[in-house]
Amino acid sequence: GHVARDIYETGCCRWNPGIPLIDDAVSLLPLLDRGVEPGSLDYTGLRINVQVMREWMRGWGLRVDTAENGEEALVVLRSAAAAGDPVRLAVVDYLMPNMDGETLAREIRADHSLDGISLVLATSSASRGDAERFHQAGYNAYLTKPLRPETLAVALETVMARDAGWRESDVIVTRHSLNERSATAKQEAQTAADDQVRSRAADTAQPLTRVLVAEDNPVNQLVATKMLERLGCRVDIANDGNEAVFMSLQFSYAVIFMDVQMPNLDGLEATRQIRRRGGARVPVVAMTANAMQGDRERCLEAGMDDYVSKPITPDALRLALKRLAAPSLPATPA
Repeated sequence: GHVARDIYETGCCRWNPGIPLIDDAVSLLPLLDRGVEPGSLDYTGLRINVQVMREWMRGWGLRVDTAENGEEALVVLRSAAAAGDPVRLAVVDYLMPNMDGETLAREIRADHSLDGISLVLATSSASRGDAERFHQAGYNAYLTKPLRPETLAVALETVMARDAGWRESDVIVTRHSLNERSATAKQEAQTAADDQVRSRAADTAQPLTRVLVAEDNPVNQLVATKMLERLGCRVDIANDGNEAVFMSLQFSYAVIFMDVQMPNLDGLEATRQIRRRGGARVPVVAMTANAMQGDRERCLEAGMDDYVSKPITPDALRLALKRLAAPSLPATPA
């Protein structure tokens, strides 16, 4: 699968499906591209910026290369496309020698072999109206420096959640829109959680339902745990598919909530292994973002019983538990 490279020691990093990005809202994006593993390209004009971004992206599971300037960036992108291993996303610095970020974007958009690339601009020289200007140049996101890693991670996740490439009808992602998204998601989650607490106030004496959440993103683990605890569940966490298989053999769970895209062993294969080992059939609910046609069928074929889309909501979890969880299950080792 393709990753990315840097340019001006700027970096191309390849994006592997299922990489956990930092998000203080609810969603985790499994980056899935049919036929070709997506890539990303980090382009920055200062070597120190490249080194910092490279380490961030490597920490998110990306593979990183470097290039020297805009012209070399085009060579990298076109070579990858010709090899059938296209770059999926490029992070571009505006101030570069010979060819600035706006010119590079227009060159990319004029080349139809690169139609599947999404572009994120990073600039330290922001002016009023620049977001729309760079959107028209072909950018999907516009970020001002200095950049925090969580800001870049959420921006990349937001862009990758959309269809590949650029469309004029898409609203450009900015730091302001990311802040609004985070605040709205937090408020909605808190409101829903408070409603659940009030609705089951009379049922607090009932035994807890033990569930397993298989999820590799720490933020998403926390969000799911809080939501499920407010629904009267005792929550265990598995950090990947291998842990999920092991824990399913050690404890009795009413339901397993299984992230589809995880490192080491993904949710589909983990479910297959759980089913092959027999014993009491534990309901498994798939959790996935950016769902594509046919994903539900693949989950069911792997032995899963239900399917919820990310970002997850308290209502989706409550309905899954209502459909699948036994009325009472021991919260002790099997």
